[in-house]
Amino acid sequence: MESPLSRLTFGQLPPLMLILIGASFAISPHVAHAAYVLEQGVGTAICERYTAGLNASAPKAPLITERPLRAETGLRRPVWGRIPDKMDVPTDAIIEFLWNRDANPAWSLTVPHESSAWRGTPAQIEIAKQNFFRQIGNTDAGYAQGVSFELINVDIDNDGRPEPLVRFNYYHDGKLLLVLTPDGSEIDHHKSELVLRHPEWGAKSSPAFRKQDSDTRLRPIEDALHDAIYDVFSYDGKHYFDLWWLEDPARTRTERPTDSHWRLSVFQASGGRTTRLCRLRFES
Repeated sequence: MESPLSRLTFGQLPPLMLILIGASFAISPHVAHAAYVLEQGVGTAICERYTAGLNASAPKAPLITERPLRAETGLRRPVWGRIPDKMDVPTDAIIEFLWNRDANPAWSLTVPHESSAWRGTPAQIEIAKQNFFRQIGNTDAGYAQGVSFELINVDIDNDGRPEPLVRFNYYHDGKLLLVLTPDGSEIDHHKSELVLRHPEWGAKSSPAFRKQDSDTRLRPIEDALHDAIYDVFSYDGKHYFDLWWLEDPARTRTERPTDSHWRLSVFQASGGRTTRLCRLRFES
C-alpha cells in the first residue's frame, strides 16, 4: 500500500521532515553518492530546504553557473531580464568598479600566462587595465559577446523597498551582483557591498601569479571576476542570495585550489547587515 508521505511534495512536507532529510546528508561523514553536504546551518529550515532541493536533482558534479531549485521546495529563482532601453544603467561605471575591486590584472596581460616579466609596476598595471577594458567593450562601442548585464527589481536587503539589482556576467565565468539607486542611474555602493560577499582582490601590485602544481610554470591566481557565481532566490516572502566561491581565497594565493576548496553559501541581507546562513560543500 502506498504511504501518504510518498505523495507529498517538498512544499507539503512538515519542517521536521525536511530537517531530517537534510540532516541525512549533513551529519554523515561519508556520502554514499554525490551530494551537497551542509557544514553550516544544520537544523535551520531554510538551509535544510535549500540543500534538499539541490540534492533532489541528483547532481553528479557541483551546480556552478546554474543552480536550479525545485519548485516543490517553495524556493523561487527570479527571472533575470535584459536592461530596458529607456533605463540609463551605468554599465561603464560598473565595469570600472569591478576592475578596481575584483580583477587580478594578470588575467588581462597580452599573453595571460607570460609571467616572467611581471613586476606589478604602474606601467604594467595600466597596460593590463587597458587590455581589460578593450576585451570588455563599452557603451559607445558595444560590449563583447560574452559580456552581459541582467536586471531584476527585488528587495534584496529585505527593507520593504525593491531595488534594481544588476548581475554582471563575464563570459561563462563570473556572475557578480550590484545594487543600483532607485532610478537605476548610479551604483548604490553601500547596498552593493551587502551583496558582494567575496573579499576584494586588493592592491593591483600584489602577487598575481602562483606556481602550477609541481612544475615551474606560473598561472594567474583566481579572482572573483572570473570565478565567483552569484544568484538570488526567495522563500516565504524573504529574499536570499547564494554564492559559489573559494572557502579561503587567501590560501589560494600560494596554493592551487582543488575541488575541496570550493563552497556554496547562502546569505541574507537585513537591517543593514549581511549574514551567512548556510555553507555547503559538494562531495562525490
